[in-house]
Amino acid sequence: MEPKVINQTLSKAAQSGRWKYGQHSCFCQKQGSGNNWAYGYSVHGPRHEESIMDLIQKEVEKCDSLSGFFIIMSMAGGTGSGLGAFITQNLQDQYSNFLKMNHIIWPYGTGETPSLFMRMMLFIRSVQNY
Repeated sequence: MEPKVINQTLSKAAQSGRWKYGQHSCFCQKQGSGNNWAYGYSVHGPRHEESIMDLIQKEVEKCDSLSGFFIIMSMAGGTGSGLGAFITQNLQDQYSNFLKMNHIIWPYGTGETPSLFMRMMLFIRSVQNY
């Protein structure tokens, strides 16, 4: 959701020449979750659920044969872990017959904030059945 991260990802993908993401395929907001898993999951998730799931639906409709979803998220912050868990659960609800593979970006060996490991446990617990 954070514009700086999204813009860097789009720029690096375009420079590599291997990947191309359309600006219309990205969901971005200026406000992140501030290292708060619950805020990403309980506030940003429900608030932006329709917009994000509409973007996903548009991408799914472009597929000739959908095999599944490759979900990339960070476990260190509240947006990646909280909102990522919320979206993973929504994908399971709406696309239960398709594979979902979460690629998790793990934090550094030592936490950026004292609540880092709590966010990691909340995330793992919330998506372990998906």
